[in-house]
Amino acid sequence: METLLSKQESKFTSNISVEINGCWLWHGCVDQKGYGRLHSFYTSNVAHRWAYERFIGPIPHNHQCHHMCGVKGCVNPSHLEALTQREHSAKHPQTRKTHCPQGHPYSGDNLYMRTDKNGHTTQHCVVCHRKRNREWMRGYKKRKLVD
Repeated sequence: METLLSKQESKFTSNISVEINGCWLWHGCVDQKGYGRLHSFYTSNVAHRWAYERFIGPIPHNHQCHHMCGVKGCVNPSHLEALTQREHSAKHPQTRKTHCPQGHPYSGDNLYMRTDKNGHTTQHCVVCHRKRNREWMRGYKKRKLVD
């Protein structure tokens, strides 16, 4: 009987191609940000994180996988390194946004950093977050009055 790990490995290897530059390009499902997704049963993993954990070891808490080759679709574990959010941002200074879509600066007390369960950290505008919460609460109170 084939184990869960060997099924995942089989699915993983069937979705990659090895390029001349050493990248293992992911050809399976890709999310909106361009990262490969490895689905099995009721779980979904980011393919490069799965590869890092399978072939190198656990990703330390509060760390992210950085593609040293600069290719989002690469799942070669030797092209990945675990970095803190600060170290990772320092490697990509040109991609860091300085203002939210409404024009508020992402700095000081107006910057809120959130890390999701997959280890991806995103920056949020505190002013806009508070505004959304107030609007939601107004709608919630109106709905409660109707009930």
